Amino acid sequence: GYVDLQTWLPSTKALFFLLLGAPLVIVLFNDQRIWESIQWPAWMKIASIAFLSVLGIAAVSLTFNEYWSSVLKLNYFSAVRQWSSVLLEVKKPSLADVSPIMVSPFILEALHYTGRLPDDLFKYRQLYPPYAVNVTPETLREDQEQGKYMVNLQQNARVCFELGLINYAELTAFDVMEYRSELLSSYQLIALIYLLKGNYEASRPFLAVIKQNLLSSAWADQYLAYADDPKRMEGDDYLMSIKSRILLTDDPIDSLVGRPPFSEIAYRLVAHNQENGMAREYLMSSYLLNGQIAKIYKTFFQRDSSVAPLACAAIPRVCEEAALMYLEATGQGPSPADAKRIHQTTIRDFMEYSEILRKRAAGYPVNTSEYARKFDTTYLYYYTSVIMQR
Repeated sequence: GYVDLQTWLPSTKALFFLLLGAPLVIVLFNDQRIWESIQWPAWMKIASIAFLSVLGIAAVSLTFNEYWSSVLKLNYFSAVRQWSSVLLEVKKPSLADVSPIMVSPFILEALHYTGRLPDDLFKYRQLYPPYAVNVTPETLREDQEQGKYMVNLQQNARVCFELGLINYAELTAFDVMEYRSELLSSYQLIALIYLLKGNYEASRPFLAVIKQNLLSSAWADQYLAYADDPKRMEGDDYLMSIKSRILLTDDPIDSLVGRPPFSEIAYRLVAHNQENGMAREYLMSSYLLNGQIAKIYKTFFQRDSSVAPLACAAIPRVCEEAALMYLEATGQGPSPADAKRIHQTTIRDFMEYSEILRKRAAGYPVNTSEYARKFDTTYLYYYTSVIMQR
C-alpha cells in the first residue's frame, strides 16, 4: 500500500508550511543571538510568532478536505487489509453523500474478508443504487473520463485479480501505471499475473523495477526465484489459490461493447471453481442489490443440483428472505422442504413485515418509523423501499 500525504495531513500546502516554519521557530527560540539581533520590541516578536501560528492553523483548516481525506484513507486501509478500519471509515458523515462508485467497492471487499458478506450488506446505504455492485470494470470504466474513479483503480485491479479475472486485473493495473506510475503495487500485480500466465520473462522487467525499492527488494527476490524455477511457485498457497480461480476467457479488450454484465462473469467464475468463495459472495450480492430474487432462489436455494448447481448448504438470512419473497410472488409458498431450510425467525419476521405492508396498502395507519427501525437492515425492507420504488 501507499500513504498519500493528504490522507493524514489536511493538505500538502500545510505540510510545506510546517516543514518551513517549524525549523525557523525552533532556531528563533534556541539561538538567543538570532532572537536578540532582531531589532523589534518584545511585544512585536511575540506577536509575530502568534501571527505565524495563526497563519499555520488557518492553512491547515482552510485547505482541509474531509471528503478526500476519508476517500484516501479508504484506499490506504484497503491496500494494507485493515478491513475493520475500512468499515468504520465508510460510516463517517463526510462520506454520507459520496457517489457509491467511490465507496461501494471498498465496502464489498471489507465485508467479504471479515466474513460478513452478504449478511451485513444492507447496513450500508452507499450500496443501495443498482449500479453499485458492478465493481469490476464495466461500470467503473464508464466514469473514467469524468475522473470519478481514479482512487478506485488500484483497489479494482486487486479485486479482479483475487476473483480470478486476471485479464481485467492486468488491464486495470496498466491504467493505474498510466496515471500513477510511482505506485509499486501495479508493478507487483502485473508481475504476479505474468507469473501465473507462464510469461516468466515478461515478469522480469517489472520485478527488476520493484527490486530497486529498498522496502520491496525481498519481495522481488522471492518472485524472481519463481521466474527462474516455476516449480517453486507450486509451494505458494496464495498464488495457487488464485491460479485455481483463473478464468482466462474474461474479456481482455478495453471496450464496453459486448461485455457481459458482472453477474454473468461471476456466475462463470463460481461454475468454474465452486471453492471460489469471493466470486460466490459477489454473485449473491449482485443478485440481491439488483432485486433478482428469482435468481437467488433458483441459483442458491433449490437443492436439485440440475436446477441450482451453486446451491448452498447454509443459506444466508438475506437469501432466505429473498427466497420467501420469490415464493410469495409466484404464489407457491414455501414447501415443507423449503421451510426446513429457512430459520423460523426469518419466517416470523417475513410474516410480520408482510402484514405491515398489507395494512399500509389497505389504508390502515402504520407507524412507518417504527417498522423502518426494526427492519431497515433486512432484505425485505431494501426490496420494498428501493427495488419496488424504482
